[in-house]
Amino acid sequence: MTRRFMSGVEAGSMDVFDSYNMAVVDTIYPRTGDYSVEFVIDPVGGTYAWADHLMGGTHGEGDAVDTIYVRAYIRGTSALDTASGLSVFGFYGGSIGSDKIVYFDTAGELYGYYGGVWNDLGGMVTGVDADDTYHLWEIYLKVSQDNVTPDGAITVKRDGAVVYTDTDLQTSDATTVTEVTRVVFAGNIGSVTPDPLGGGYLYYDDIAINDEDDNGGLDPNDGWPGAGAIYGLSPRAAGSMMGPPFDKDEWTPTPGTGEGNWEDVKDVPAVDTTYVTSAQVGDTETYLMDELSALGLSSSAYIAAVNYIIRGKLPSAGSETLDLVYLMNQSNESYPTSISVDDTTFEPIQKILGFDPVTGLEWIADSIDDSEFGFRQG
Repeated sequence: MTRRFMSGVEAGSMDVFDSYNMAVVDTIYPRTGDYSVEFVIDPVGGTYAWADHLMGGTHGEGDAVDTIYVRAYIRGTSALDTASGLSVFGFYGGSIGSDKIVYFDTAGELYGYYGGVWNDLGGMVTGVDADDTYHLWEIYLKVSQDNVTPDGAITVKRDGAVVYTDTDLQTSDATTVTEVTRVVFAGNIGSVTPDPLGGGYLYYDDIAINDEDDNGGLDPNDGWPGAGAIYGLSPRAAGSMMGPPFDKDEWTPTPGTGEGNWEDVKDVPAVDTTYVTSAQVGDTETYLMDELSALGLSSSAYIAAVNYIIRGKLPSAGSETLDLVYLMNQSNESYPTSISVDDTTFEPIQKILGFDPVTGLEWIADSIDDSEFGFRQG
Protein backbone atom coordinates (compact mmCIF):
# COMPACT_ATOMS: atom_id res chain seq x y z
CA MET A 1 0.00 0.00 0.00
CA THR A 2 1.18 3.52 -0.68
CA ARG A 3 -1.56 6.07 -1.35
CA ARG A 4 -3.79 5.54 1.69
CA PHE A 5 -6.43 8.21 1.22
CA MET A 6 -7.19 10.99 -1.23
CA SER A 7 -10.09 13.38 -1.42
CA GLY A 8 -11.11 16.74 -2.74
CA VAL A 9 -14.68 15.77 -1.73
CA GLU A 10 -15.38 15.61 -5.46
CA ALA A 11 -18.09 13.06 -4.69
CA GLY A 12 -19.95 16.01 -3.19
CA SER A 13 -20.33 14.26 0.16
CA MET A 14 -18.59 14.36 3.55
CA ASP A 15 -19.19 10.61 3.79
CA VAL A 16 -15.85 10.04 2.06
CA PHE A 17 -14.43 10.62 5.57
CA ASP A 18 -14.88 8.01 8.29
CA SER A 19 -16.53 10.53 10.63
CA TYR A 20 -16.96 14.28 10.90
CA ASN A 21 -18.66 16.96 12.95
CA MET A 22 -20.00 20.28 11.67
CA ALA A 23 -17.77 20.08 8.58
CA VAL A 24 -19.57 20.58 5.29
CA VAL A 25 -18.92 20.37 1.57
CA ASP A 26 -18.20 23.83 0.16
CA THR A 27 -18.90 24.91 -3.42
CA ILE A 28 -17.73 28.54 -3.17
CA TYR A 29 -14.01 28.25 -2.40
CA PRO A 30 -12.64 25.07 -4.01
CA ARG A 31 -8.98 25.16 -4.91
CA THR A 32 -9.47 22.68 -7.78
CA GLY A 33 -12.51 20.82 -9.05
CA ASP A 34 -15.93 21.80 -7.76
CA TYR A 35 -15.70 21.25 -4.01
CA SER A 36 -13.67 21.74 -0.84
CA VAL A 37 -14.28 21.05 2.87
CA GLU A 38 -15.41 23.92 5.09
CA PHE A 39 -14.56 23.81 8.80
CA VAL A 40 -16.40 26.41 10.85
CA ILE A 41 -14.69 27.83 13.95
CA ASP A 42 -17.10 29.40 16.45
CA PRO A 43 -15.55 29.81 19.92
CA VAL A 44 -18.65 31.52 21.31
CA GLY A 45 -20.93 28.67 20.30
CA GLY A 46 -18.29 26.04 21.13
CA THR A 47 -18.18 24.74 17.54
CA TYR A 48 -14.90 23.38 16.24
CA ALA A 49 -15.62 21.42 13.08
CA TRP A 50 -13.45 18.42 12.20
CA ALA A 51 -13.24 15.33 9.98
CA ASP A 52 -11.10 12.23 10.20
CA HIS A 53 -9.72 9.24 8.34
CA LEU A 54 -9.22 5.85 10.00
CA MET A 55 -6.34 3.74 8.74
CA GLY A 56 -7.87 0.41 7.78
CA GLY A 57 -11.37 1.91 7.67
CA THR A 58 -13.82 1.63 4.77
CA HIS A 59 -12.69 4.81 3.04
CA GLY A 60 -9.05 4.13 2.21
CA GLU A 61 -6.32 1.55 1.96
CA GLY A 62 -4.34 -0.62 4.38
CA ASP A 63 -3.94 -0.81 8.14
CA ALA A 64 -2.07 1.22 10.75
CA VAL A 65 1.43 2.51 9.91
CA ASP A 66 4.36 3.85 11.94
CA THR A 67 5.35 6.31 9.20
CA ILE A 68 2.93 8.58 7.37
CA TYR A 69 2.87 11.57 4.99
CA VAL A 70 -0.17 13.86 4.84
CA ARG A 71 -0.97 16.70 2.45
CA ALA A 72 -3.72 19.29 2.39
CA TYR A 73 -4.16 22.66 0.77
CA ILE A 74 -5.51 24.93 3.51
CA ARG A 75 -7.17 28.31 3.19
CA GLY A 76 -7.64 30.49 6.27
CA THR A 77 -10.17 33.28 5.98
CA SER A 78 -9.22 36.82 6.86
CA ALA A 79 -11.56 36.69 9.88
CA LEU A 80 -9.78 33.68 11.42
CA ASP A 81 -7.74 34.24 14.57
CA THR A 82 -4.83 31.95 13.67
CA ALA A 83 -3.20 32.57 17.07
CA SER A 84 -6.10 30.85 18.80
CA GLY A 85 -4.42 27.43 18.81
CA LEU A 86 -6.93 25.47 16.75
CA SER A 87 -5.54 22.22 15.36
CA VAL A 88 -4.62 21.71 11.72
CA PHE A 89 -3.54 18.04 11.61
CA GLY A 90 -3.85 15.56 14.48
CA PHE A 91 -2.54 12.01 14.74
CA TYR A 92 -3.84 9.25 17.01
CA GLY A 93 -2.97 5.62 17.70
CA GLY A 94 -4.61 2.67 19.43
CA SER A 95 -7.14 0.17 18.15
CA ILE A 96 -9.94 2.76 17.96
CA GLY A 97 -7.80 5.80 17.20
CA SER A 98 -8.23 7.42 20.60
CA ASP A 99 -4.64 7.43 21.89
CA LYS A 100 -3.10 10.87 21.37
CA ILE A 101 0.22 11.15 19.52
CA VAL A 102 0.91 14.58 18.05
CA TYR A 103 -0.82 17.60 16.48
CA PHE A 104 0.02 21.09 15.28
CA ASP A 105 -2.15 24.17 15.40
CA THR A 106 -2.97 27.26 13.36
CA ALA A 107 -0.44 29.34 15.32
CA GLY A 108 2.38 27.05 14.20
CA GLU A 109 2.95 25.21 17.50
CA LEU A 110 3.49 21.45 17.63
CA TYR A 111 2.46 19.27 20.56
CA GLY A 112 3.34 15.70 21.53
CA TYR A 113 1.36 13.69 24.06
CA TYR A 114 3.34 12.07 26.86
CA GLY A 115 3.20 12.12 30.65
CA GLY A 116 -0.58 12.28 30.36
CA VAL A 117 -0.58 15.80 28.90
CA TRP A 118 0.06 17.65 25.67
CA ASN A 119 3.63 18.98 25.63
CA ASP A 120 4.73 21.94 23.50
CA LEU A 121 7.39 20.70 21.06
CA GLY A 122 8.20 24.17 19.77
CA GLY A 123 7.04 26.52 17.10
CA MET A 124 7.31 26.42 13.34
CA VAL A 125 8.62 29.21 11.16
CA THR A 126 5.02 30.09 10.31
CA GLY A 127 1.47 29.12 11.07
CA VAL A 128 -1.67 29.09 8.95
CA ASP A 129 -2.16 32.41 7.18
CA ALA A 130 -5.48 34.22 7.45
CA ASP A 131 -5.09 35.54 3.92
CA ASP A 132 -7.94 33.91 1.97
CA THR A 133 -5.35 31.99 -0.05
CA TYR A 134 -4.70 28.24 -0.31
CA HIS A 135 -1.27 27.11 0.89
CA LEU A 136 0.21 23.65 0.52
CA TRP A 137 0.81 21.97 3.91
CA GLU A 138 2.55 18.60 4.23
CA ILE A 139 3.60 16.68 7.32
CA TYR A 140 5.82 13.63 7.72
CA LEU A 141 5.48 11.70 10.97
CA LYS A 142 7.40 8.69 12.22
CA VAL A 143 5.99 7.41 15.49
CA SER A 144 8.58 6.71 18.16
CA GLN A 145 9.11 2.99 18.83
CA ASP A 146 11.06 3.59 22.04
CA ASN A 147 9.66 5.46 25.04
CA VAL A 148 13.05 5.57 26.79
CA THR A 149 15.17 6.87 23.92
CA PRO A 150 12.71 8.61 21.59
CA ASP A 151 13.34 7.80 17.94
CA GLY A 152 10.35 9.45 16.33
CA ALA A 153 10.64 12.12 13.67
CA ILE A 154 8.53 14.90 12.22
CA THR A 155 8.93 17.36 9.37
CA VAL A 156 6.42 20.00 8.30
CA LYS A 157 6.45 21.80 4.95
CA ARG A 158 4.54 24.87 3.83
CA ASP A 159 4.42 25.56 0.09
CA GLY A 160 7.29 23.11 -0.36
CA ALA A 161 9.65 24.71 2.18
CA VAL A 162 10.53 23.01 5.49
CA VAL A 163 9.19 25.05 8.42
CA TYR A 164 9.85 22.53 11.22
CA THR A 165 11.83 19.34 11.73
CA ASP A 166 12.71 17.10 14.68
CA THR A 167 14.60 13.81 14.36
CA ASP A 168 14.37 12.57 17.96
CA LEU A 169 10.70 13.15 18.57
CA GLN A 170 8.98 11.77 21.64
CA THR A 171 5.46 11.03 20.45
CA SER A 172 4.17 8.96 23.36
CA ASP A 173 5.30 7.40 26.64
CA ALA A 174 2.98 4.44 26.08
CA THR A 175 4.93 1.71 24.28
CA THR A 176 1.69 0.37 22.79
CA VAL A 177 1.19 3.57 20.76
CA THR A 178 3.67 2.88 17.99
CA GLU A 179 1.44 3.34 14.93
CA VAL A 180 -0.92 5.90 13.48
CA THR A 181 -4.49 4.65 13.23
CA ARG A 182 -6.37 7.94 12.80
CA VAL A 183 -5.72 11.29 11.13
CA VAL A 184 -7.86 14.27 12.15
CA PHE A 185 -8.29 17.41 10.07
CA ALA A 186 -9.04 20.73 11.88
CA GLY A 187 -10.93 20.68 15.20
CA ASN A 188 -9.77 21.61 18.69
CA ILE A 189 -7.60 18.67 19.69
CA GLY A 190 -5.71 20.40 22.46
CA SER A 191 -8.93 21.66 24.05
CA VAL A 192 -7.53 25.17 24.28
CA THR A 193 -9.76 28.17 24.94
CA PRO A 194 -9.52 30.28 21.80
CA ASP A 195 -10.17 33.99 21.69
CA PRO A 196 -13.98 34.35 21.62
CA LEU A 197 -13.58 36.90 18.84
CA GLY A 198 -11.42 34.53 16.83
CA GLY A 199 -14.09 32.78 14.81
CA GLY A 200 -13.81 32.11 11.13
CA TYR A 201 -13.38 29.32 8.62
CA LEU A 202 -10.73 26.91 7.42
CA TYR A 203 -11.03 25.31 3.99
CA TYR A 204 -9.20 22.09 3.01
CA ASP A 205 -8.83 20.70 -0.49
CA ASP A 206 -6.81 18.09 -2.41
CA ILE A 207 -6.03 15.94 0.65
CA ALA A 208 -3.66 12.97 0.28
CA ILE A 209 -2.14 10.43 2.68
CA ASN A 210 0.87 8.29 1.71
CA ASP A 211 2.95 5.69 3.51
CA GLU A 212 6.51 4.49 2.70
CA ASP A 213 5.67 1.18 0.98
CA ASP A 214 6.33 1.38 -2.77
CA ASN A 215 4.35 -1.83 -3.43
CA GLY A 216 7.29 -3.68 -4.94
CA GLY A 217 8.35 -0.71 -7.00
CA LEU A 218 4.99 -0.42 -8.73
CA ASP A 219 3.57 2.56 -6.87
CA PRO A 220 5.32 5.94 -6.75
CA ASN A 221 3.23 7.31 -3.86
CA ASP A 222 5.67 6.21 -1.16
CA GLY A 223 6.75 9.55 0.28
CA TRP A 224 5.90 13.23 0.16
CA PRO A 225 2.69 13.75 -1.86
CA GLY A 226 3.93 17.11 -3.12
CA ALA A 227 1.85 19.54 -5.12
CA GLY A 228 -1.20 18.12 -6.83
CA ALA A 229 -4.88 18.38 -7.62
CA ILE A 230 -7.80 15.97 -7.28
CA TYR A 231 -10.57 16.05 -9.86
CA GLY A 232 -13.88 14.22 -9.99
CA LEU A 233 -14.80 12.25 -13.11
CA SER A 234 -18.39 11.07 -13.54
CA PRO A 235 -19.96 8.76 -16.16
CA ARG A 236 -20.69 10.59 -19.42
CA ALA A 237 -21.88 7.72 -21.63
CA ALA A 238 -22.47 3.98 -21.78
CA GLY A 239 -19.36 1.85 -22.11
CA SER A 240 -18.77 -1.14 -24.39
CA MET A 241 -19.89 -3.58 -21.69
CA MET A 242 -23.42 -2.22 -21.91
CA GLY A 243 -25.49 -3.17 -24.94
CA PRO A 244 -24.30 -4.41 -28.38
CA PRO A 245 -22.07 -6.08 -29.24
CA PHE A 246 -21.43 -7.39 -25.74
CA ASP A 247 -25.05 -7.49 -24.54
CA LYS A 248 -24.07 -6.43 -21.04
CA ASP A 249 -26.88 -3.98 -20.31
CA GLU A 250 -27.81 -6.17 -17.35
CA TRP A 251 -28.53 -3.75 -14.54
CA THR A 252 -32.02 -2.26 -14.28
CA PRO A 253 -32.32 1.54 -14.27
CA THR A 254 -34.49 3.50 -11.84
CA PRO A 255 -36.71 5.39 -12.55
CA GLY A 256 -36.39 3.72 -15.95
CA THR A 257 -38.19 6.36 -17.99
CA GLY A 258 -35.98 6.07 -21.05
CA GLU A 259 -32.77 7.41 -19.54
CA GLY A 260 -29.45 5.63 -19.98
CA ASN A 261 -28.13 3.59 -17.08
CA TRP A 262 -25.11 5.88 -16.86
CA GLU A 263 -27.44 8.84 -16.23
CA ASP A 264 -28.83 7.14 -13.11
CA VAL A 265 -25.39 6.76 -11.50
CA LYS A 266 -23.71 10.05 -12.44
CA ASP A 267 -25.43 12.45 -10.04
CA VAL A 268 -23.05 14.47 -7.83
CA PRO A 269 -23.94 15.09 -5.08
CA ALA A 270 -25.67 11.73 -5.11
CA VAL A 271 -29.42 11.34 -4.75
CA ASP A 272 -31.18 8.13 -3.76
CA THR A 273 -33.95 8.36 -6.35
CA THR A 274 -31.81 7.41 -9.36
CA TYR A 275 -29.78 4.19 -9.36
CA VAL A 276 -29.31 0.83 -11.06
CA THR A 277 -30.04 -2.60 -9.55
CA SER A 278 -29.00 -6.18 -10.24
CA ALA A 279 -30.24 -9.55 -9.01
CA GLN A 280 -27.82 -11.74 -10.94
CA VAL A 281 -24.21 -12.66 -10.15
CA GLY A 282 -21.94 -11.54 -12.97
CA ASP A 283 -24.10 -8.64 -14.13
CA THR A 284 -21.64 -6.01 -15.39
CA GLU A 285 -21.68 -2.40 -16.46
CA THR A 286 -18.89 -0.05 -17.48
CA TYR A 287 -19.04 3.62 -18.37
CA LEU A 288 -17.08 6.18 -20.32
CA MET A 289 -16.01 8.90 -17.89
CA ASP A 290 -15.48 12.64 -18.12
CA GLU A 291 -12.18 13.23 -19.89
CA LEU A 292 -9.07 14.63 -18.25
CA SER A 293 -8.23 16.36 -21.52
CA ALA A 294 -11.29 18.55 -20.97
CA LEU A 295 -9.65 19.76 -17.75
CA GLY A 296 -6.61 20.91 -19.69
CA LEU A 297 -4.31 17.97 -18.90
CA SER A 298 -1.97 16.80 -21.64
CA SER A 299 -2.41 13.27 -22.95
CA SER A 300 0.93 12.23 -21.40
CA ALA A 301 0.28 13.79 -17.98
CA TYR A 302 1.21 11.53 -15.09
CA ILE A 303 -1.66 10.72 -12.69
CA ALA A 304 -0.55 9.76 -9.17
CA ALA A 305 -3.58 7.60 -8.36
CA VAL A 306 -7.16 6.79 -9.32
CA ASN A 307 -9.79 6.56 -6.60
CA TYR A 308 -12.99 4.63 -7.30
CA ILE A 309 -15.96 5.90 -5.30
CA ILE A 310 -19.18 3.89 -5.56
CA ARG A 311 -22.30 4.17 -3.44
CA GLY A 312 -24.10 0.86 -2.95
CA LYS A 313 -26.62 -0.92 -0.74
CA LEU A 314 -28.95 -3.94 -0.69
CA PRO A 315 -32.76 -3.81 -0.80
CA SER A 316 -33.03 -6.07 2.27
CA ALA A 317 -30.91 -7.54 5.06
CA GLY A 318 -27.91 -9.58 3.98
CA SER A 319 -24.56 -9.04 2.30
CA GLU A 320 -23.29 -9.20 -1.24
CA THR A 321 -20.04 -8.53 -3.05
CA LEU A 322 -19.49 -5.86 -5.66
CA ASP A 323 -16.49 -6.12 -7.99
CA LEU A 324 -14.94 -2.95 -9.36
CA VAL A 325 -14.31 -3.25 -13.10
CA TYR A 326 -11.65 -1.51 -15.15
CA LEU A 327 -11.71 -1.97 -18.93
CA MET A 328 -8.73 -0.67 -20.89
CA ASN A 329 -9.18 0.30 -24.53
CA GLN A 330 -12.41 -1.73 -24.62
CA SER A 331 -10.49 -5.00 -24.56
CA ASN A 332 -8.45 -5.66 -21.43
CA GLU A 333 -10.60 -6.27 -18.36
CA SER A 334 -9.37 -6.08 -14.81
CA TYR A 335 -11.26 -6.52 -11.54
CA PRO A 336 -9.12 -4.54 -9.11
CA THR A 337 -10.98 -5.38 -5.90
CA SER A 338 -14.18 -6.58 -4.30
CA ILE A 339 -16.16 -4.59 -1.78
CA SER A 340 -19.02 -5.68 0.45
CA VAL A 341 -22.33 -3.86 0.71
CA ASP A 342 -25.27 -4.24 3.10
CA ASP A 343 -28.80 -2.93 3.46
CA THR A 344 -28.23 -0.11 5.94
CA THR A 345 -27.65 2.88 3.68
CA PHE A 346 -26.07 3.99 0.42
CA GLU A 347 -22.47 3.91 1.64
CA PRO A 348 -19.63 5.48 -0.38
CA ILE A 349 -16.93 2.85 -0.73
CA GLN A 350 -13.49 3.80 -2.03
CA LYS A 351 -10.68 1.90 -3.70
CA ILE A 352 -7.40 3.64 -4.52
CA LEU A 353 -5.24 2.35 -7.39
CA GLY A 354 -1.75 3.82 -7.53
CA PHE A 355 -0.97 2.17 -10.86
CA ASP A 356 -2.83 0.82 -13.88
CA PRO A 357 -3.98 -2.74 -12.96
CA VAL A 358 -3.79 -3.89 -16.60
CA THR A 359 -0.35 -2.58 -17.59
CA GLY A 360 1.20 -2.47 -14.11
CA LEU A 361 2.55 0.97 -15.02
CA GLU A 362 1.88 4.47 -13.77
CA TRP A 363 -1.42 6.03 -14.76
CA ILE A 364 -1.33 8.31 -17.82
CA ALA A 365 -4.12 10.77 -18.61
CA ASP A 366 -4.64 9.43 -22.14
CA SER A 367 -5.06 5.82 -20.96
CA ILE A 368 -7.68 6.92 -18.43
CA ASP A 369 -9.57 8.88 -21.08
CA ASP A 370 -9.56 5.81 -23.35
CA SER A 371 -10.72 3.41 -20.62
CA GLU A 372 -13.98 2.49 -18.91
CA PHE A 373 -14.81 2.08 -15.25
CA GLY A 374 -17.72 0.22 -13.72
CA PHE A 375 -18.83 -2.66 -11.53
CA ARG A 376 -20.03 -6.27 -11.52
CA GLN A 377 -22.14 -8.16 -9.03
CA GLY A 378 -19.79 -10.67 -7.42
